[in-house]
Amino acid sequence: MITENIYDELVKFRGSPVERPEGPTEEIKYLVSNGLIRTIKTEVLPDLCLRDVAWEITVPGKNALAEFEDEAHQRAENKKQQRFQNKVSVAQVLVPAITFILGLIVEHTTGIVEICLGLLRLVP
Repeated sequence: MITENIYDELVKFRGSPVERPEGPTEEIKYLVSNGLIRTIKTEVLPDLCLRDVAWEITVPGKNALAEFEDEAHQRAENKKQQRFQNKVSVAQVLVPAITFILGLIVEHTTGIVEICLGLLRLVP
């Protein structure tokens, strides 16, 4: 499994090869060393040194991207499910409480009305 930083770097190679005339970054070196991308173009420098300047994603790199995206999608689905379960839990507590209060009001309607009328008589 790759990290989010590695994913962000690797996804740049998905569409087409990436060229960097100045040479590889540390991230690119890491991706090459792990077989997620491969060098497709090398340049010969004036002092007869070789420098990699273009890379493309490999099959293991594509698989790593797909695995990361699938896991991210699964985490998002789990969060969505957890939020729904939290709402259901709140409803399981509130519905009986509201039902109880409404039951008390219905059962004692006459007493409540008498109290309200008594209060209204006190006010001129």
